[in-house]
Amino acid sequence: MIPDAQDERVICRQTTITLRHFAGEASDVDQRPLLLFLHGALRNKDSLLPIAPAYADFERAFCDLPGHGGSERPLDYSLAEYAGEIASLLRRRFGGRDAVLVGESMGGLIALRTALDQRLNISALVLADPPLTCSKQWALRATMRQMAREGRSIRAMADLSEPMFGMSETGEVIGERHYYRLLDELQMPCLVLTGSEPLFPARTAEIRVPCCLDEFDLYLLRRLYPDRVSIRRIEDCGHTLLVEKPEACADAIRSFIAELT
Repeated sequence: MIPDAQDERVICRQTTITLRHFAGEASDVDQRPLLLFLHGALRNKDSLLPIAPAYADFERAFCDLPGHGGSERPLDYSLAEYAGEIASLLRRRFGGRDAVLVGESMGGLIALRTALDQRLNISALVLADPPLTCSKQWALRATMRQMAREGRSIRAMADLSEPMFGMSETGEVIGERHYYRLLDELQMPCLVLTGSEPLFPARTAEIRVPCCLDEFDLYLLRRLYPDRVSIRRIEDCGHTLLVEKPEACADAIRSFIAELT
């Protein structure tokens, strides 16, 4: 059961962000970091709220990213703009509180970019299947093409498609987006979670959304960042692993945070 809490509206740098905050239930909660959860594209905090009970021993917060849910639209949909708003949220709502950012998919990219702001007290990152390279995301491209064929348009996707994913609204690649460079600048421990539903080979059947990270991505992460990035594969789940396997993900995140101290 999701704990009782009311939505808050937090005035940030350029937008107002909607937030749901839960106190932790553990006796030593003040010695543990705040967990701030960032959802993926075209979702909102409500998609992640069902996992709140799995982290009852932490103070945790779930926000609607700008342009999603109850939050205002950003000035633009660039990664830098998103990171600036989340950084402002952390400063204005949580002050100097030690935080771990947990980002799902696109939310992982935003968490990664936010963590480069050394003025923030972010001790670690958890990236849940982030799209570190975008042109090979065939499942996203197929969805956008289907929407175009049906004449459906979601404004947020139209705004996000080029700056975030390097795609047109019809799913055509117009400029690759690589986000490994952000990991090059990262100065803190990072846990990457991914599932077992592979990105390749591409499927046509109706199945769970495949993972964004393929075997080559996992090889690069292990080879390039052996001292900075740890990887945990969650079995029997796809891209939305935080929701599909909440207890397994919570156990992995809890163990990762325990190792920090």
